[in-house]
Amino acid sequence: MFTFGAILLEQSDLDQALMELPGWTLEAGKLHREYAFSDFVAAFGFMTGTALIAQGICHHPEWSNHFNTVRIDLVTNDSGGITWLDLRMAQAMEELAARWLPDESPAESPGRSNGFIKRDFFQDRRGSLLPAGSDASAATPQG
Repeated sequence: MFTFGAILLEQSDLDQALMELPGWTLEAGKLHREYAFSDFVAAFGFMTGTALIAQGICHHPEWSNHFNTVRIDLVTNDSGGITWLDLRMAQAMEELAARWLPDESPAESPGRSNGFIKRDFFQDRRGSLLPAGSDASAATPQG
């Protein structure tokens, strides 16, 4: 199936796009980007959002994740290079990343940090998932 988005980009279009996509580079004939998120949950949240977009447009990234880092390569294999689909995917990823990347001055609220649950919010003693400071015995069935 042929789609307009699968047309290979001219070098001038690619050069212009790279100027408009901060952090994206060309590596081995692919659009490349690495994101460093605040933690694994943020990285995985970004990947989940990206996966939903990728599935919707049937254009899937080559990527890997290690803790808070996500490495991405975009190329349209069927077309043999970088196409408009890759640029659209990169733009969508930039929009998503802006939601997940750490702020310079995060708004703190009890039990949350950068919009994510703090690690110390939950206790892991006895397998309990109660807010820190809660009385674990109150949640234990009496028998």
